[in-house]
This record gives sequence, C-alpha cells and structure tokens, in this order.
Amino acid sequence: MTGTPLPREPGRRRAARALPPPGPARTLYWATLVNMTGTGMYVTSSAVFFVRYVGMPTDQVGLGLTIGGLVGLTAGVPIGRLADRRGPRDVYLTTLALEAAAMCLLLAVRSFWEFTAVTTLTGLAAASSNAARGPLIRAVAADDPTRLRAHLRSVTNIGITLGGAAAGWAIAANTRSGYPLLILGNAASFALCALLVRRLPRVRPVGAAERPGRRRALADRPYLGLTAVNLVMMFQYPVLPLILPLWILGHTDVPHWAIAAVIPVNTIMVAALQVRMSRGIDGPLAAARLMPRAGLALTVSFLLIAGLGALPGRVGTAVLAVVVVVYTLGEILFATASYELSFELAPAAAQGQYLGVYNLGGGLGRVVSPSVVTFLCLGVGGWGWLVLGSLMLGAGLVTPSVARWALRTAGAREPVAAGSLPPVVE
Repeated sequence: MTGTPLPREPGRRRAARALPPPGPARTLYWATLVNMTGTGMYVTSSAVFFVRYVGMPTDQVGLGLTIGGLVGLTAGVPIGRLADRRGPRDVYLTTLALEAAAMCLLLAVRSFWEFTAVTTLTGLAAASSNAARGPLIRAVAADDPTRLRAHLRSVTNIGITLGGAAAGWAIAANTRSGYPLLILGNAASFALCALLVRRLPRVRPVGAAERPGRRRALADRPYLGLTAVNLVMMFQYPVLPLILPLWILGHTDVPHWAIAAVIPVNTIMVAALQVRMSRGIDGPLAAARLMPRAGLALTVSFLLIAGLGALPGRVGTAVLAVVVVVYTLGEILFATASYELSFELAPAAAQGQYLGVYNLGGGLGRVVSPSVVTFLCLGVGGWGWLVLGSLMLGAGLVTPSVARWALRTAGAREPVAAGSLPPVVE
C-alpha cells in the first residue's frame, strides 16, 4: 500500500524565500545585481582594456590603478557624513551618476596622466558610493538587517560572476569594438542601478543635529579597533584570485586545470550559503563570536596550501578542493561578522560617517594586501603562509573583546538628540 506523499513546498514559495521580502529590500537586491554585473565586467576586463585597447604599458596601468584606489579611499568619511546629513538615497543616486560619467571618460584616455586622473575620479566615486549605500541598506533593512546584508552579499557574487563571464567572452573574442562595449556596459549598469534606487522611498536624514565638522568616528577608539581588525582580515582578499594560482604553478604538482575551478566553486558556495549561515546572528556579540572561527578556518586553509607542494598531483588536487571549501567557509563567516559589527556598532545618527571609516580600513587592506601577501607567501614561502594565518587567527581572536569594549562605551558614543533616532523610511 502506498503512503500519502508529503506535500511539497511550491516552487514559487521556495524561490521567494531565496529573495528579500517584496518592497524596498527586494528593489535594492535587484539594483545590487545590476550594479555588480557591471562591476564584474569592469574588474575582469579593465587591465586588458587599458593594455590592448588604450595601448598603455602594464607598469603604468598598475601604478595608475593603485594611485586611483588610494586617493579614492579618502572620500568615504566625508561622503558618509553627507549621507547622514542629507539622506543616503539622494547621495547614493548622485554617486552612481558620477560613477557612470567616470566610466565614460575612460574611453577618452590616451596618456598616463589622463588615465591617472580618470581612475582617481572612479576611485573617489566608488568609495563615495559605498559610503552612501551603507546607511541606505540600514534604513531599508528595517527589522532584519543581517538577513538583508547576507542576501546582498550573495547577489553581489552572482552579479560579479555574470559580469566576469561576459567579459571573459569579450576578451576571448579579442575584437577592438568589444573592449569599449564592456566599459559602456559598466556605465549602463550604474545608470540602471540608479533608476531602480529612485524607486526606493526617501530616507530621513539622521545626522542633522550633529555639529558641522564633527568627526566622531575618527575619535571612537573601539570602532577604530574593529576597523583595524577588518583591515588585517582583508589580507586574505588576494589569496584565491592571485596568490593561490601562482603558488600552484610554481610550487606544486597540482594540474593547472584545477586553477580554473577555484573561483567558480568559491562563488557558488558564497551565493548558496551566505544567507543560510547568517541565520541566528542577532547582534554584535553573536557576530563577534564568528570571527575566531573565521580566523581559524582561514588559517587551516593557508596551512593546507603551504603543504600542497609536498603532495603528488592527484592527492594535491583533492586537498586543493578541501582548501577552497574551508577557505570559503572562513570567508563567509568573516563577511557575516564584519557586516553585522560595522552596522550595529555604528551610532544611528552617524551611520554614514562610521561606515565610511570602516570601509576606509577595508579598502586600505584591499589595496596593500596584494603586495604584502605576495611578499609573505610567494617570497618567504611556507613560513609566510604561517605568518598570514597567524594574522588571521589573531585578528579573529581579539574581535569579541573589541566588540564588548564598543558596547561598554556605546552609551557615551550615542547622542540623545532627536536627530539621532534610527533611520526612518518616509
């Protein structure tokens, strides 16, 4: 006798659970997908565009991008303060327009100084956009910011993957008309993202009661401590896309085809697990407890990488699969904790300013990490991986203490003026 089958969850309902709830949160989700698809096209193709299409030497491209990135970091704090005082949605729309314009200007670049000036503008616009977007996410998230941020990180990886695939096809085709189309595609993504963001309700400014020129975030030692932790943890950023492939090529017997699987597996895992692994994180202390686990997972993956050279090819390939899984779990734990801590420990009346400072630390870590990690892991060798792992583990272990310090001083940091109320969507 056949039993009655259990009812299945309708496909539409399952799909809906994979998205933020309908309304502003879902609109921001689709805007992020559009934006990150363009970003994926640009990140994948920019260096090739400047070398093949513009005809610039590779050393000048690297120098110009570095200068633009470093100068761009300075925009985060002042634009964050502006978002607090004027409302993040309108400031974010302005920064998206600047990003679209800067992308179009890249097509007119013909010299190193023009290139440096325009990449500096793109860096300033990108940092400004990130600073304004942070408080907008906080306002749109309402009662479940952790889950929304997990959705946004998941769709960020999806968008970058889609954009990267499109750019890879264009690079493989290697037609002269294809490269500027990728740049214009990124500009169009900013414009379309802005159209979607315009559908969001205006957000009431929360920092109007603050004295002009007041730099609270730069004087907040516990929050600066968290920013320093974030900077150190960002040293893991170039490991998968840059350092691991070079290590495999020069120090192991792992077949080279395995390199091509590293980033796709990482991206799929992040997209599939980011939201699931954020469940139950309901405050800064819960988030802080994830950081030691993140540091441990990253350290284990680095030690396994260091040992790949002693293994035969097939065994090394199997261990490489373990490396990618363990590393990605550490990356997800770090991202979940970092997002939660950066938002929840920032005073409501100064979200933009505080997130600008936090993003400054993360951005600086991204800029300097390729040089530091290349020296440690490819220059020093096996011991360098141990040093890098020790940095990750140490930063993770101190995070709960720094978070408790921030909570103890929260009363002194949080203003009592009416303008300090949490963001309200009008």
